[in-house]
Amino acid sequence: MPTRLIKEGILNSAAINSLSMRGEILYRRLMSAVDDYGRTDGRIDIVRARLFALQLGQWSAKQVEEAVEECVSTRRNDGSPLILKYISGGSVYLEITKFGQRVRGESKFPDPPADAMTAECGGVRRSAAECGPTRARGRSESEAEAEAYAEAEAESDTSSIDDDRVFSMWYETYPRKVSRPAGRKAFEAVILKGRLPNGATASDMDGLKDSSERFERLMATSAAWKRELEFRDGDKRPHPATFLNSLNWITAPETAAANPKAPALSATAQREMRGHAAIESFLADAKRREREQQQQPLLIVSG
Repeated sequence: MPTRLIKEGILNSAAINSLSMRGEILYRRLMSAVDDYGRTDGRIDIVRARLFALQLGQWSAKQVEEAVEECVSTRRNDGSPLILKYISGGSVYLEITKFGQRVRGESKFPDPPADAMTAECGGVRRSAAECGPTRARGRSESEAEAEAYAEAEAESDTSSIDDDRVFSMWYETYPRKVSRPAGRKAFEAVILKGRLPNGATASDMDGLKDSSERFERLMATSAAWKRELEFRDGDKRPHPATFLNSLNWITAPETAAANPKAPALSATAQREMRGHAAIESFLADAKRREREQQQQPLLIVSG
């Protein structure tokens, strides 16, 4: 990601200073995630994963969406929004307006619809062609627009990701860097789209119904699995795609032993776990004896 120029005027901007704390944090973090044109993928799960990969527990999908909508509805003095949310080709995108950065090439994201061809549809700027046909007899314009926007959101949620940055957040933590394309394909299918691998059932997914929940679980268990797999020889560590398709990431390795699909712990890991258990047992016994001694009555012997 290229270096960004953060202008001092942001400190005195009435629009930015009117944002809530979460709104301003999202706006400032988004500056580091967009391209030179200020654009990025507008799907909430993708925005959440890119901006708050290490704070997923502090930022729910709803909170991220609310912060985005706050920035979209907040206007500068000239009437332009801090963030423009628009739809192109059925996918949702965000653009920081008046971004003012040095442009080094073409944007990989589509341009927003031209001003002369845009209309407000459910709070999202779209081309007139995309807005017009959504109206239906017997329904209000706002209801038709809301339905059209929901359909576009659903379509964009199942489309392929534009880049592999979200996948890279996990891949960089995985201890075997091989077959990246296959791993990315498995990541998109299992984590982003929730497709069950061959032989798996819905119960194997442990109730993880949306991509944000699956990604959060994957990242939550990744550190423990990294420690476990590093005990194994390199060729005995599963490929990224194999690991994702096995669904072993749903549980941390300490509890994965109860899962018949989980790989056996290495001998080194088992010895280390037994050693930790022995130490914990010794310390627990010592504390118990100390408590028993404290509870015994004192005997006072007079001469």
